[in-house]
Amino acid sequence: MATCLVVANSLFRPPKPILPHKHHPLQPISSHSLPKSPLNSTFLKPHFSHSDSCRFRLIAPASLGETDASSDEPLPLVGEDSAAFDLGTQNIVSWVYFTIILGVVLFVLDVIWIDNSTGFGKAFIDAVSTLSDSHEIVMLALILIFATVHSGLASFRDMGEKILGKRAYRVLFAGVSLPLAVSTVVYFINHRGSSC
Repeated sequence: MATCLVVANSLFRPPKPILPHKHHPLQPISSHSLPKSPLNSTFLKPHFSHSDSCRFRLIAPASLGETDASSDEPLPLVGEDSAAFDLGTQNIVSWVYFTIILGVVLFVLDVIWIDNSTGFGKAFIDAVSTLSDSHEIVMLALILIFATVHSGLASFRDMGEKILGKRAYRVLFAGVSLPLAVSTVVYFINHRGSSC
C-alpha cells in the first residue's frame, strides 16, 4: 500500500477567528475582543484517506472562518486516473493485442517515414531545410510545425471524435504527430553540435 500525501494549507495558517462584534476595517483589534476558546483542534488534524491507491487531497476552507465539516467523507475522484495500475486487473490477451498493435504501428512508421529508401521523412526534412542554411532556423521551423500540428489536432479533438469516432481520431492524431516528432528529434540529434 502506498503512502498518501496530504496537502493542507490549514496546517500552516489557522483560520481567522470570528469576532463577537464588527469592527471598522481600519480599526485595530484589541486582544479582549478575540474569543477565549482555543482553535478547533480537529481543524488542524490531517485527514487521511484509507484507500488502495494514493490520492492527493487539498484541504482548505472555502472562506475565512469555515472548516472542513465533511472530513470523514473521501473526496470524489475528478477526471481520469490514468496512472492507476493494478496487476490483478490486467489481462494477458490485452497485453498481446497492445504488443501486436505497437509493433504494427512502429513497422508502418519505419516504412512510411523513417526509412530513407521508402519513407517521406527525408523529403520532409529536405523541404524544411530549404528555408535556411542555418540549422537553428531549420530546428525552429521543425518545432513550430510539430507544435502547430500537434496542438491544432488536439484542439479539434471533440469535433474530430464526433465525426470519426474516438479510436479513429486518436489513431489519426498519433499517426500525424508521431512522424513529425521523430523528424524533429532526429534532426536535433544529427545537428546538435554543428553551427552555421
